[in-house]
Amino acid sequence: MNTPRWMKWMVSGCLAGWLGMVAAAPVDSEVEVKAEPAEFKAGTELVFKVKVALPADKILTMFHVYAYLPEIPSGMDKLSAVELHPNSDPKWSAVWFTVKPFWLPQADWSKQEHVFKLKTEDWPVGDYRLLFKVLLRDKVRPEVKTDRYVVVPVMVTVVPAA
Repeated sequence: MNTPRWMKWMVSGCLAGWLGMVAAAPVDSEVEVKAEPAEFKAGTELVFKVKVALPADKILTMFHVYAYLPEIPSGMDKLSAVELHPNSDPKWSAVWFTVKPFWLPQADWSKQEHVFKLKTEDWPVGDYRLLFKVLLRDKVRPEVKTDRYVVVPVMVTVVPAA
């Protein structure tokens, strides 16, 4: 089937325009997450220090910590402290370390720094690529769907006990 030339030009023009808009979309916020300590023994409290640079009209309302199974040591999905979220494609199966997303109190929405703690009882030895997800919303209309999720990968290592 021959596609008319005008249709090729129209599709190409629309695609180029859309790509130009996506490339030019401004980044209006920055989220930095550090885990302390980065290396620890199982049972150590893991502390996430979160810094956000938000424009005056944005707020941070929620955080959530999870990981995909291929990016954490085997056996982690068997712990009762995490919630397994299987997928038909195993590379997308995940564990949630915060079984439910943690919603910040309204008094903390505009803060630029946050500290979150996570228990690591019985975590298997190995390297972890955790995903720290935050939810940003418009300050003026938080009830309106102005959601923007930002996911920051955080690398940590559980070392063997002495």
